[in-house]
Amino acid sequence: MPNLALSKSTLCPHQAEKQRSGIALITIGNPLRKDDGVASLVADGLSLDVKEELCRFDLESYSQFLMDCIVYHQIAVIMDATGERGKAGEVTILDLTALLDRKNNVEIKSCHGLSFMDELKMARHENFLPDKVYFFGIEAENTDWGKGLSIELETKKEELTQQLEHFLKSIFIEAGL
Repeated sequence: MPNLALSKSTLCPHQAEKQRSGIALITIGNPLRKDDGVASLVADGLSLDVKEELCRFDLESYSQFLMDCIVYHQIAVIMDATGERGKAGEVTILDLTALLDRKNNVEIKSCHGLSFMDELKMARHENFLPDKVYFFGIEAENTDWGKGLSIELETKKEELTQQLEHFLKSIFIEAGL
């Protein structure tokens, strides 16, 4: 079992029960690298009724604690900025559970060195992987050092929050919440 006491994350009721239930929302991104911090800022705008259904973990650049956050959850949604060279603010949603079952390696161009796909593979090996894991990626414009989002993402932040909220509500329906 992961060492939860050393984690940057906090315990939620689902982790204490040690039974798979609940939905974890994990944001990854360094708030000191402009658009890299977009995931947390977009999640901040979620409506209260959606926030109440989630266990939220803001990992910033500490993605090595991903396994601590997803353990004992039924569903996990991982949010991060991407660097695929698409248009700023474009959203990519992937079913990572299906991708983990593929024989060939899948590379997700996150803005971080450690692959969270490797973390998920370790979680699966330890039987900590939720039944479903999704990736909600937001294409970044600028990940240089500095605070605040680029103008491109700042103007799309509310729209991105609405997209995230719509996606999460579809998961709630699927999970029977």
